[in-house]
Formats: sequence, structure tokens, C-alpha cells
Amino acid sequence: MDSDTENEISLSTSLALRYLLSKKTNNQVNDIFKNRHRNGEYYVLFPKLLQDPVKFFQYMRMSKETFYFILRKIEHLITKLPTHKPYISPEERLMVTLRFLSTGIPLKSLSFTFCMAHNTIGGIVYETCEAIWNTLKDEFMPFPTTAALEQVEKDFFEKWKFPNCIGAVDGKHVRHKGPAKSGTQYYNYKKYFSVHLQAVADANCKFITVDVGEYGSRSDSGVFNSSTLYELMRSNRLNVPAPKPLPGTITSVPHVFVGDQGYPLKNFLLRPYPENSADAAKLRFNESLSIARRCVECAFGILVAKWRCLKTELQVTPDHVTTIIQTVCLLHNLCIDFKDTVVNPCSSENSTPPNPNSSRAYNHSSHEATEIREIFKNYFFNSSTVEQNNR
Repeated sequence: MDSDTENEISLSTSLALRYLLSKKTNNQVNDIFKNRHRNGEYYVLFPKLLQDPVKFFQYMRMSKETFYFILRKIEHLITKLPTHKPYISPEERLMVTLRFLSTGIPLKSLSFTFCMAHNTIGGIVYETCEAIWNTLKDEFMPFPTTAALEQVEKDFFEKWKFPNCIGAVDGKHVRHKGPAKSGTQYYNYKKYFSVHLQAVADANCKFITVDVGEYGSRSDSGVFNSSTLYELMRSNRLNVPAPKPLPGTITSVPHVFVGDQGYPLKNFLLRPYPENSADAAKLRFNESLSIARRCVECAFGILVAKWRCLKTELQVTPDHVTTIIQTVCLLHNLCIDFKDTVVNPCSSENSTPPNPNSSRAYNHSSHEATEIREIFKNYFFNSSTVEQNNR
């Protein structure tokens, strides 16, 4: 008996294989999803939104012009072959993604409004976010050049009276569903699972750079010392302008970032003096630093108010959380450039307070960093004295 005959006999006598071959798979599409072209939100609502610019902005969190600018940039990356009916167009894919980012509605809830399976919506959101980030990051969150940082320094001095400042840095916890077997790595001191968003903002509340993905259990200083920003500053690769004297002085000091008490004092990073040891000059410095630092708090406030997925627990994996956060930070910058965001007065409501139990292992400061802060302190105190005498 040849081998083919033996295979046929074994196949016919195997009860398990006979059962699997006879079992019918259920690949039927639910009637709700079948009628997407009649009941889906894209088909029912989108044509009406196009006729009403105000409602379009309220729904998409951006103007129609901004929407189609993004669509033109990423259309080639999110266009698929029309293998399903009705076809999911790039326009619909972008609408689904923006609706998720602007509301944080769970994917299973969106599946009923758009008449798609929730796993289909999840794939659309992740793929579109990656396309937006990869295509537009060099245009709306580019690697800072020396000229760009000089403009940032000029804006901080003109708007907030803080010289030699090239950005305000702060951190924010973004809540997400704790991954399986993750232990306490993502569990922060606020008693929920999160990833850490560290951002540097300019004087106009735009993000210069963002660092996403560190465990929520880590402190601001720990995240900063392991961040790409710190490595670039430490290795002199961030295109920082050359040191220069503060206005009215002759001693050159480096350009600096400003942060709260959760950050370490470095040659390139200023933090406030402890409140329990602050005299009049130190209090004046703390006040000036706080005014400049509020730019990043305002940026976080605007970001969360517009892209409300950051207000809820993201039911996605940590890798997808990183992609989503990077995308909304980029969209934040894009909307400011397109004047689709009204910058409200600064508020610390949405900032992350420093962890009172965080490790101080990263907060040791050098003698040189202490001297630099003293120069800034004397400058602000002398400036305030001159202002008072001129009144």
C-alpha cells in the first residue's frame, strides 16, 4: 500500500480530524455592522459636519482645514485595498481616530456608533496614530536647532521675564490598564497604573520634546536622569546656544531649563529653593521660576482639555499608550500652529504634583550648579529692587 493510501485511511479514521472538518465556522457579520453604510456615524453624521464648521470643530477638536491637511499627509499610509463592503476610506479612518483621541470612549462603545468590530477600530486607531507621528513629527516637533532654542529663549524673556531659559520641564502620569504580570512597575504613588509623560514646553505652551513610556512608579528626577533629554544635555548634543550674561550683568551663565522641586539641580536645570529656607531673594527667585515653569503646566492643561483620552484609563497595551500619547502631543502643537487652540490662562490643575515619597538619590547638585542658581537669584532680586525704586 502506497503512502497516499495510508494517509487517506488515517484521515478517514481519525475522529478528531473528522470532527474539525465537519465543524462549521461562524464568520457571519452582525446585522448592525452589515448596515454600516446606513447606520454608521461616518455615513450619517460626517456629511452634516462638513456643512457646519462650528460643529465640525467641536466633534473633531480641529477645523476642517486642519483635518484635511492631516489627511493629505497620511492618506497614502492608511489607504487599504477595498476588500470589504462598504469600504473603510482614509477619511473615515481619520475620523474614527480623532473621535477616540478627543473623547477616550472605549473601543467597544465606538464599535456601535461606527458599526465596526472593536478590534477593527483598535487597529485603525493604532495604525493612524503611527502614521500621524511618523509623518508629521519632523514638521511639528522637530529636533531643536540652535536658532530654534534662541527663539525660545527670546520668547521666555519677552513674555515671562526669565532670561537664558530654553524650556520648562515637567512630568505627567497617564492612566492605563495595568498589563498582566507587570507587578508594581506601572503602579504609581497616586494608586493607579500609569506611564510617565515628561515634556519640555516653550513660552507659547508648545512641546519642544516629549519622553513617553517610563514606568509610573518612577519619580520625576529618576525619569529625567534616564531620559533622552538628559543624555543629550550631558553629552553636549542638544544644540544649546552658548552661555551669555544675564541682562545688565557681565558674568556668562549657561542656558537652562526650569523645573519644580521634583527635579534635580543641574548646570542646565534650575529648581526652586526649599520653602523652609527661603529669604526674600530666594522667594523672588522661586516666584520668577514658577511663572516661567507654568508654561508646561498650561501645555498639559490644554492637552488634556482637548484630547480627553488622557482623562480616562486607556484600555490598551503600554506600547500603544506610548504611540497615542506621542500623537496627541504632536496634534497639540499642530493645532496651536493652525490656531485651532485657544491658550487659556495658566493653571496648575492638570499638572502632576511631585511625589512626596520619591527617592532623592538623583537630586544631588554640584557646587557649580548651586553657583549658577545663585547668579539667577541675585539677578531677579536686584531687578525687583530696581523696579520698586523706579515706582
